[in-house]
Amino acid sequence: MPVKGNRNIFDLEYQIQIPINSEKFASSLENISEERELIDNLLVRTTLQSEMNHDLWVTLKAGSESSLLVAISIVAVILLFFCGVIYPLSFLPLELNTEISLSISAFWDILFSLKGTLLTLMSFIFCGLMIIFFYVNHRLRHNNKTLYQLKWYSCICNYSIYFKNYNDYNESLYNSIQSTDNAATD
Repeated sequence: MPVKGNRNIFDLEYQIQIPINSEKFASSLENISEERELIDNLLVRTTLQSEMNHDLWVTLKAGSESSLLVAISIVAVILLFFCGVIYPLSFLPLELNTEISLSISAFWDILFSLKGTLLTLMSFIFCGLMIIFFYVNHRLRHNNKTLYQLKWYSCICNYSIYFKNYNDYNESLYNSIQSTDNAATD
């Protein structure tokens, strides 16, 4: 079938005249479809992972794990323990008709007695536990590097240049549809 004029690869006559090995063509199409299916599966898994990362980033940014209220409560409990438990126990047993005198010399006398040693030991144990709780509460905060990495991997375009191109194409398509819809409503 002779073709007149310039041959262009987009001309139907020219494309029909090119001999195609049907077996190679069929296997190529099969390979391409398998590759496309693998890419689609990877895209779905990556999209799901980026959405999970975003949800985790939002949760961690709120800082619900560590609380300033808990830290203040721990300090208040320590003060209350010394004022409400240790101080009154230092006067026991109280003999009738005796005056309670507050002085530095009375503090040292009570501290170096058996009662003072037990109260000091109890105070160290209690304060040690409260310091551990305070430290654990403080360690529940996540550092900025972790939050930045979660935010970075919350966008699918940061996983691969191909996903970035896919994302850019979808955004431009969405924007063009939006502009078309806005022009139609105006």
